[in-house]
Amino acid sequence: MSSKKILVVEDDEDVRLGLAESLQKNHFAPITASEGTGAIQRLLEHRDIDTIVTDIRMPIFGGDYWLSFLETFCLPRYRIILASARQLDTVPTGMRYLRKPYSFEELLGLLK
Repeated sequence: MSSKKILVVEDDEDVRLGLAESLQKNHFAPITASEGTGAIQRLLEHRDIDTIVTDIRMPIFGGDYWLSFLETFCLPRYRIILASARQLDTVPTGMRYLRKPYSFEELLGLLK
């Protein structure tokens, strides 16, 4: 594997930290944020992020606004993987979707 930087955006602390730990064990360099505004800050601080793995429903700057931001300002520069328990009617073009709960192996398959 590589040491690609992966931005993990997840409001559930246990999920966020567990995912970051698993990514690190698999030779990725995880960077974390607990909500959309924190994610924007991380994107500005780390210009070499490759992929964003993000929850959709978050209390601060989440939901449709977050999806719109990602679609407008982050594509095609970043690979974007949406991870949500919420069923999406449509996935924005250029993004991938994992329905929670998902296995880490499913995520690894999308990261390769």
